[in-house]
Amino acid sequence: MPVELFRHIVKKESSSYFQTFTPSSDLTSVIEYFFLYTIKSSQKEELAFADGIPILAFLVKKPSAIQFHTATDTLATITEGYLSGFFLEKTYIEPLYPNQQMLGVRFKATGLYNLLRKPLSTLAGQIFHDVDTLFGGNKPVLNESFTITEKINAIENWIREQLKDHIVSTSLFEEIISYICTNQSEINLRELAVRFKVNYKWIERKFLVYIGLTPKEFIRLQRFLPCLFELQETNGIDLMGLAINHGFYDQNHFIKEFKRFTQKTPLQFLKQG
Repeated sequence: MPVELFRHIVKKESSSYFQTFTPSSDLTSVIEYFFLYTIKSSQKEELAFADGIPILAFLVKKPSAIQFHTATDTLATITEGYLSGFFLEKTYIEPLYPNQQMLGVRFKATGLYNLLRKPLSTLAGQIFHDVDTLFGGNKPVLNESFTITEKINAIENWIREQLKDHIVSTSLFEEIISYICTNQSEINLRELAVRFKVNYKWIERKFLVYIGLTPKEFIRLQRFLPCLFELQETNGIDLMGLAINHGFYDQNHFIKEFKRFTQKTPLQFLKQG
């Protein structure tokens, strides 16, 4: 997903470019919310990111196409619906048409697992997953003439068909996810296990099954996003302070992690916009 989208998600900010919609009451255990995100006409290439919580996105304004690429290679071009990869590094996304609209399903942490009913670790390691392939050719029909409300209704009906009343109770895992998201820079996995009275190995197994990541990978994603946004807001005037405040050992640790995600140093990233 475009990293700018996560600015709205993390900061819970609505704008003319980002609106959220509450799911029907029978789907709130699976879906956190729907969103409509308009990619600004001025936006060119930007960092592609995933925060570990599954998002299913549909490009709903024709013509539509977005391209994933690295510094040297084009990876894929998407024209309809896709599930973002769970852990992206050194990947960029570029809209091929101006003012494209993305209608997204922001799942609860375990929502996609309930939809697919298989360990999400089986999907790990890919940049994206095409909706057609993911669901065996069964995808929601979103006619271009539909209003946004009608498109959301169509997606909800499709999700109900996939669920077939088969929802696994995962409230404890959702609590753990919520705690990590609130305390990204202060997480110790052993302390986490003690706090929630579970075995560390249980946490590790559930992460791989429910979201396809290890706990450490998920914590890295959650720590990096607010750090990136603060870097942009402060224009990198205090990298050491930024690093320490977000749980990195020191400035070098932060820069190394930053380059793993973006292939650039923080100052290079700011300079290139």
